[in-house]
Amino acid sequence: MPRIISTHEVDDVAHWLASPKREELFGGVAENIRTFVHPTEPNQVGLTMDIADMG
Repeated sequence: MPRIISTHEVDDVAHWLASPKREELFGGVAENIRTFVHPTEPNQVGLTMDIADMG
């Protein structure tokens, strides 16, 4: 199962972490959705997820 990794910058990390949008957008196609915050760049965040069917 492929794992997708995405990184980006956000203005409000607390809001991004609390947002239900990831589950709304990816919940039907992805598993093991995990969020990350860069330890030395507080506005840089990341997201990983496993996707069974890339089609």
